[in-house]
Amino acid sequence: MISSDSVIPIPLLLFALTLAWGCEFAATGSPAEVQERERFISAYVDLRVWLLRMRTTQMGDAVRDSLLAAHDVTEDELLNFVDTHGTDVEFMRDVWNDIETRIATRREGDVGSVR
Repeated sequence: MISSDSVIPIPLLLFALTLAWGCEFAATGSPAEVQERERFISAYVDLRVWLLRMRTTQMGDAVRDSLLAAHDVTEDELLNFVDTHGTDVEFMRDVWNDIETRIATRREGDVGSVR
């Protein structure tokens, strides 16, 4: 039987669970890995938003290279990122979720600027 002296207060339990959850899902990558992830996301978002704004599925090499250069990344580096992390389902899920969120935010900004 559990005595009332051994019961953990609810606020303390919630704090402990929140702390444990935060530690479990915190970014554990090195600064270089975090930067690589951010460059991939930012470059991909810019490429995708450009296509959406132009209402096309085709992008010229010059435009693509210019957008990638703005992020100091090459097409090969983007492909290498996917090759390196593609099997890490949770990691890539988080990457694509970030991409979707940023695209939606940028698109909302586009709509708001037209009003």
